[in-house]
Amino acid sequence: MKFESNTVGNFENPQDEEIEKAFFDKDSINLSGNIFCIGNENFYLQSISGENKKNYTLEYHKKNHTKKAKDNVNLQQALNFFIKANRGDFSWTKSLNWISIKKRNFIIANIYYIFIAIILIFFILINLEKIFK
Repeated sequence: MKFESNTVGNFENPQDEEIEKAFFDKDSINLSGNIFCIGNENFYLQSISGENKKNYTLEYHKKNHTKKAKDNVNLQQALNFFIKANRGDFSWTKSLNWISIKKRNFIIANIYYIFIAIILIFFILINLEKIFK
């Protein structure tokens, strides 16, 4: 397991105390936007902190699915989930409502831009023909 944070850095095979230190770092605890991630090749849990030690977003990926917590959690809940994940305990996934994040096909996700690009190319080709006549 690897733990990464923008507060105190990265740890291979972290101890619970190292994860806790990252969440309670005195220089950044009251800042929003702190990023935490724990995982390995089969799983990850990530969080971004909100303001005043609350409103932590959570997202996890396991096997072939990625899910985002429907509601934000407070600092203590986020810390507890990271410590449990570090120990290989995934019971915390049952304590929240999750929204599945589906991978979007590139073409479908960008159909509007593809359509506009095709129209522009068509317009350019028509005008090029008029210029060279």
